Amino acid sequence: MPLLVSWTPDFSEIALDSTAPTGDRLRAIEQIESRALGKPKETVATEAAEPDEVAAMRAMTPEERRILLRLMNEAEAEAARGAPAAGG
Repeated sequence: MPLLVSWTPDFSEIALDSTAPTGDRLRAIEQIESRALGKPKETVATEAAEPDEVAAMRAMTPEERRILLRLMNEAEAEAARGAPAAGG
């Protein structure tokens, strides 16, 4: 007999024992059912929508992404120096 089964109560005996209290029999039946079917999942799985900016970047070619990154880095460097950003 496996170790796990040796120390757990035998719910089937309780469920089928007509002399056992009704509440005990119902709990035993619920235990058997939960072991057989498993516990129901109570959370709802959702997927977050991808932001439009990320979708637009995924649609770019690697070269277009490199150009965008270079322009962003240049604009950041100019802003750090206090110079007005290009195009604005």
